[in-house]
Amino acid sequence: TLQKEFAKKAGIAANIPEATIKVMQDTTEEVVKATSIQNQVTLATIDATQQNIKTFNDNAKSFAELNRNILQSWISAFTTKNN
Repeated sequence: TLQKEFAKKAGIAANIPEATIKVMQDTTEEVVKATSIQNQVTLATIDATQQNIKTFNDNAKSFAELNRNILQSWISAFTTKNN
């Protein structure tokens, strides 16, 4: 592997049993998979948060419009009309 070649050129004794190397490679692969899943969950959480904020803003706008309409209705009910 590339690591063995580098260790050999650097003069580092790398007499590691193949079983140990396999465990290290498998562990690294699992860490990469776990990180990928964590990133996917993080992105999904961000998307859900954005949608929740958008929904909240839409609801706040609707509530403000409702209050505006109610206020306008009260004003017109208590205002005398000049004909």
